[in-house]
Amino acid sequence: MNPRVKQILKACFWSLCLMAFLGLMFRTEIQRRNIMATGEEIQFLDESEVGFIDKSDISTIFNRNGLTFMNLKIDSINLTRVEEDISKNPFVRSVKAYHDLNGKVYIDLVQKIPVMRLIGGDYSYYLDEFGCKMPISSKFSSKVLTVQGIELKKKHDELLLLWSKIQRNKLLKAQIVGIFVDSEGEYTLNVQFGDFKVILGGIDQLDDKLFKLEHTFREILNTAGWESYSLINLKFKDQVVCTKR
Repeated sequence: MNPRVKQILKACFWSLCLMAFLGLMFRTEIQRRNIMATGEEIQFLDESEVGFIDKSDISTIFNRNGLTFMNLKIDSINLTRVEEDISKNPFVRSVKAYHDLNGKVYIDLVQKIPVMRLIGGDYSYYLDEFGCKMPISSKFSSKVLTVQGIELKKKHDELLLLWSKIQRNKLLKAQIVGIFVDSEGEYTLNVQFGDFKVILGGIDQLDDKLFKLEHTFREILNTAGWESYSLINLKFKDQVVCTKR
C-alpha cells in the first residue's frame, strides 16, 4: 500500500474515533442534564459515637432552606449551596455533596469531635482538636476533659498543647480527667483515681513535668497507695514534691 494512502487512512481512522468519542460525551452530557433527582442519602464518614448532629438535623436544614431532591432535574440542584447551608451548622467539620447517574444525591459529612469542655464564670463550650469552638448541646453531652478556671478563652493554644501531650500517654490519658487554671495562669490537674491534686504550674518544661508525673504514678503511688498523698507538686525543677495526708 502506498505510504501516503496509509497515512491518510490512519488519519481518517483516528478522526472517526475522536468524533465517536465526542459524540458519546455529548450524548452523556445530554442524558445527565435530563436526569431527574430521586432523593438524597446522608452519610456520616467519621466513625465516632459523637451525636451532636444526625440525619434528622440535616433534613431540617433542607426544609428550612427550601431544598428538595425529588422531581427536579439533577442539573438544577445547586450542590454548592447545599454544602454551604450544611457547613453553617457548628457541629459539622466538612461536607461534600454530589450525585450519581441514577439521580441520587449524596451528602457526605464529617462531624467535629470535641476534646475538652471549657467552663468559665458565664460561659461553657467545647473545643475540638483544631481549636474550633462548639456550643453546648441539649441533645448530646460528650465525655471529654473538663477545664475550669480564669480567662480560659485566652488559653486555647496552651490547653490544646497540654491535651495533646496527655493523649499520647496511656496512663495519663486514663488518669487525668480535669484541669483547673488559676488567676496566675497556672494549671492544676484533677485525677480519676485517688483523692489528690497535681500542681503542674505553667506549661514550661511540659514534657519533663509529665514524665515525672508518669514516674510518680508508676513507681510511688503504686507502691505507697493512691490514697497516701493529698498533693503532687511538679512546679520545681528536677524534683517532685509529694504531700502526705
